[in-house]
Amino acid sequence: MTYNMIFHLIFCLFVVSVVGVNENNTKASYKCMSKDFPFLVLLKGTSPSIYCGGALINSETVVTAAHCIENFIKTPEKLQIIFNVSEENAEGTQKSIAANIFRHKKFDRNHFTYNIAIIIMQEPITQGEPIKLPTEKENERITPSCEKLLTMTWPYESKINAEGNSVKITLNPQLYCLELPLITKEECSLLGGENLDTFFCTFSEHDAYDHNCGDYSGYPVFCKDTLYGIVSNAYSCGIADVPNFHTKVEYVIDFWHETMAKVKMGRSINIKSTAFSLNYRFQINILHFLLLIFLEFY
Repeated sequence: MTYNMIFHLIFCLFVVSVVGVNENNTKASYKCMSKDFPFLVLLKGTSPSIYCGGALINSETVVTAAHCIENFIKTPEKLQIIFNVSEENAEGTQKSIAANIFRHKKFDRNHFTYNIAIIIMQEPITQGEPIKLPTEKENERITPSCEKLLTMTWPYESKINAEGNSVKITLNPQLYCLELPLITKEECSLLGGENLDTFFCTFSEHDAYDHNCGDYSGYPVFCKDTLYGIVSNAYSCGIADVPNFHTKVEYVIDFWHETMAKVKMGRSINIKSTAFSLNYRFQINILHFLLLIFLEFY
């Protein structure tokens, strides 16, 4: 991100705060139901407290943004995966805990490139359905019918407590959906976008600041039920002339296959190690038994 882009963002926020928002303007987000998106999960972290989105690739695996989970790689048990959060079920209808977290080795925190992470859960989310991944042909280009992609977020607010020395994060269990009109790589570059090989960009059509979509990191970006990206760097969907960046799905797919290969190899090694250990113990027991017989008769 360039200094010009940072200045532009600060200026836009200043204008919003000083001038205010025209209430007649159409907001970017609208209310929707989590049950309509069976691949969607909420990530809730403790120590530090965070909320991010994610998508089920299968019942045991979640894809999200790397910057959402970087504080939990060594302590995955502090990251909770919650399914089907709604106003009726604010705690969701099924939960799991992260068992292993894999962050892309090329992830750059300063530029948000390769902003991908895979979470393996302790228990599967059996109530959900995995999001579809595009075929090789679909992956070459987002089809014209997907000129507007979709994502969503559970909004949250950060508040200082009475002592003024800590932050309380309050989640709104009402899900909000966002339509994301695509812009070209060239248009995104003119608006300050950098390192665009791993990103595609979206741009707000609305000029009303929308607090419901201030930060929707890690949430899936999709068309119909097919994944096309992960929200990587999103300032707000209601600030004019500021693009938002989403990691392209081909990088997600490559990293998922790479991670699953490592997981399978690790499981294979564990099985072989266990089998070797059992076989070794069996041989020791036999030798011990034969030694006892030898001592008994001689």
